[in-house]
Amino acid sequence: MRIDIGCGDRPRGDACVDSGAGAACTSTAHLDRYLEPLGFRYNPGAAIVRADALEWLREHPPGPDDQVLMCHSLEHMERPLDVLRAAGGAGLIVVVVPNPLRNNADCADRSHLHSWTPCALMNIMTRALPHHDIAVEAIEGDLDLMAAARR
Repeated sequence: MRIDIGCGDRPRGDACVDSGAGAACTSTAHLDRYLEPLGFRYNPGAAIVRADALEWLREHPPGPDDQVLMCHSLEHMERPLDVLRAAGGAGLIVVVVPNPLRNNADCADRSHLHSWTPCALMNIMTRALPHHDIAVEAIEGDLDLMAAARR
C-alpha cells in the first residue's frame, strides 16, 4: 500500500492522511516527475483521512511491502523524529522538504516548524531509520530536497 502523509489537495497514495492544517504551498504537482518513478502517482479518487500523522501511523503501522510519502509535510510536524520512526516499518519512505539554503519557504509559510538542510535531513532520517539505506538529493533546481529510505 502507498501511504501519503500530509497529502493536502494532491493525494498520491492508496491511504492519504492529512491534518487539514493547510499551508501556503497549495500545489505540489510540479514534483510529480520525481515521485511517479517511485510509485507515487496522483490519485484524485483517493479517500483522505483527516488525522494526526503520528497517531494514524501508530494505529496503522506500515509493513515492509508499504511505501510512505511525506511531501512538504515533515517541516510542519511537531514531532518529526517520532513520525519517521512510526513509519519505519515501511520498505520505502520518501520525504520531500524545501531546501532552506535556496528556498525562502520557511519565511513565507509561518506553519513551518523545522528547516531541513541536506545534512540535517540525513541526520534525522539516519536516527529514525537505522535499518534503511538513505539517500538525500537536491531536486527542482536545489529548491527542494528529497530523501529516500529503503529497507
